[in-house]
Amino acid sequence: MNIQDLISHYGVKNKSQLAIKLKVGRSTMTEWEDNGIPPQIQATFEVQTNGVLKADRSALNLRFKTFRDSETKPQALTA
Repeated sequence: MNIQDLISHYGVKNKSQLAIKLKVGRSTMTEWEDNGIPPQIQATFEVQTNGVLKADRSALNLRFKTFRDSETKPQALTA
């Protein structure tokens, strides 16, 4: 999913109108355009649009793997 997908879906003409429609700053649009829409935001759009917009599954999997790998294992309690 990218900015152009959102522009098309929401029927707006440009990033400024999209920012207003989504109630986010124009700087957010630029950030998403430069760095990609964050995976969790993509997932939110997919749910909100009942699957019309599709999240990039590879980005979601990478994000989950990174999170899972960074989790610490619980330590045994000592008496």
